[in-house]
Amino acid sequence: MALARMDNIVKRFGAVTALDGASLEVEVREVHALLGENGAGKTTLMRILAGRLSPDAGEVWLDGKRITRFTPQEAQRQGVAMVAQTFTLVLPLTADENLRLALRDRRAIKRAKELADELGWQLRWDAEVAALSVGERQRLEILKALAVNPRLLILDEPTSVLTPTETEALFGLLRRFVAADRALIVITHRLSEVAQVADRVTVLRQGRKVATVPATTPTEELARLMVGEVTVTETKLSRGQVGEVVLQVRDLWVRGDDGRWAVKGVGFTVRSGEIVGIAGVDGNGQQELMEAIWGLRRWERGEIRFMGAKGFASPCKWWRNGAALLPPDPMRRMLVLAWSLTRNAALRRQVEEQGWWLNWAKMRAIAEEWRQRFGVRAPSGDASLVNLSGGNRQRWALAMALAEPKRLFLLVNPTQGLDVASTKTVHALLNQLRADGAAILLVSTDLEEVLTLSDRVLVMFAGQLREAERQREAIGALMGGVGFEEERGATISAAS
Repeated sequence: MALARMDNIVKRFGAVTALDGASLEVEVREVHALLGENGAGKTTLMRILAGRLSPDAGEVWLDGKRITRFTPQEAQRQGVAMVAQTFTLVLPLTADENLRLALRDRRAIKRAKELADELGWQLRWDAEVAALSVGERQRLEILKALAVNPRLLILDEPTSVLTPTETEALFGLLRRFVAADRALIVITHRLSEVAQVADRVTVLRQGRKVATVPATTPTEELARLMVGEVTVTETKLSRGQVGEVVLQVRDLWVRGDDGRWAVKGVGFTVRSGEIVGIAGVDGNGQQELMEAIWGLRRWERGEIRFMGAKGFASPCKWWRNGAALLPPDPMRRMLVLAWSLTRNAALRRQVEEQGWWLNWAKMRAIAEEWRQRFGVRAPSGDASLVNLSGGNRQRWALAMALAEPKRLFLLVNPTQGLDVASTKTVHALLNQLRADGAAILLVSTDLEEVLTLSDRVLVMFAGQLREAERQREAIGALMGGVGFEEERGATISAAS
């Protein structure tokens, strides 16, 4: 029996048609994966099912009853919960206060914290959400949704910041969840995960359903359904000539917002012509480390040097002196969603050039060139970012960070939320930048990405940093804290 059915759904945002007759059917006790390129309409379709958007045309059915009122409250009453990539958290409140605000039931609050323990998720319940990493916020959102025991749960990229061990634990919990006459829809770009957790797969392309197939369908066929007949080729990596030290960090100690040490005696170098990858579960000090390097957070001890000179006290000065930054939350820290692509590009140029007079014809040409080069699906450079999908916003953030040559690139999770083809394109671009002599510091919670791109791999755990052998098992063990115990609290200098 179908728990949820969506027939011929149409949704437009101004000149952008996000859904053009899309359909979906989910059975009871089923895990249903939803695949598609960025901008295919996956999140929009699920936001309609969760009551966060109203369709322009089409029908939605739950438990055999047609839904006519589309509000989050009505969806919750019908037993539908969704964890989107855009979080619904109150930043000045603590994690515990957010949990209580959302659930308002002692049993549900207790259940959420029990689930955190069951999954091995260490959450700082007394910390303000503004001080939590993106990964910690995502875990909090998942716990909020699971705690209310919905009949239909929708998860948008739930494993994007989880380790393989955490992913397996979550999948085990979700399999038990659907066994109790419930259903689960998972939006994912990780094709390797589909067979692990799903029963069936629906593929969207350009706002329409292409096919619904078994989850055992080969990944090559799933990729073909997503992108059409275009061949997605593997990135051929070429190691450049490693040269001079571009970025040097020595014995860096940084406190988190709670006053505790978030970064403990970290040291490393990044040279021209190499990519240094930092792996680790989000929330182990990566955010505080990058904020200290960018000049957004004060450090207690140590030094940061760029081309032998002291680092800069603000992101603007890094941009002006030959570095490019991609923060962990570009939607909040880098982009102005209410503005057009052109105005966002102009803002970055204004930061770099320190000028107030802009040639708007030139800026429109630059925005259009970036839009086409990075495959941003928008009608033109005058389109507002707020009307684009999350994946296309990420593409635009990458365009602003990577479109022009720099000496140093400081990147956090550059391909988070991107589809297979876009990820390959970004990897190829980073490979080319390295071959051209750029120095790249890549912080990523995607272990596969770190292994694929990095010349050297560092692992961060509980504020400490260690260099790792390029082996999945060794890196995975370090990400779980194995090997750090004897040095916890001590100064560590790695990869210098």
